[in-house]
This record gives sequence, structure tokens and C-alpha cells, in this order.
Amino acid sequence: MIHDKDSDAQVDFYYNAYKEMIELFARPYRSKTFDFSKPDFFEQLYYYGEKISKMPEFKQARGVKHFIYINRTNFGLYTILHELKAIVKTDTYKPHI
Repeated sequence: MIHDKDSDAQVDFYYNAYKEMIELFARPYRSKTFDFSKPDFFEQLYYYGEKISKMPEFKQARGVKHFIYINRTNFGLYTILHELKAIVKTDTYKPHI
């Protein structure tokens, strides 16, 4: 997503933008349970989407073409869980030793 020919300013911009995006989309996995019924998480997702849609830096395709499908899949799943007002146990993926 960051290209070899990007300037230092571009690297800094994209690094911070993707870091914010990943933090937001990974938030449900950062606690033992996540309550998808609360609207604040979705308000933040919509706000972030609106924010980057207005940035000229994101008008061109960057990075791996499959990345957008991963985010769309997560967003679709999160939307379904929100509509179901689900509280999901998210720490079950950890290996048991």
C-alpha cells in the first residue's frame, strides 16, 4: 500500500491512514467480547469511510487489489451482527495449550 517511490510525506500519510483503518476494523477482536448493538462503533466506521472518500489520495487504487474485499467482508459481517444486536465472544481463536 506504500510504494517505493512515495515521498516521506506520502509514507507518513498512508501509514497513519492505514493504521487508523486497521485499528478500527480490528477493534472487535481486541477484547474478550464485543457488543455489536452499540451504534458508536458504526458511527466511527461511517465517519472514517466518509473522511477517506473525500481525500484525493484515495482516489487512485493502491496496494493489493484483494484488500478492499477483505474490508467489505468484515464490514458486511459487522453490519449483520449489528442488525442482530449480537454480543460476540471474540477470544475463542486463541490456541489452547
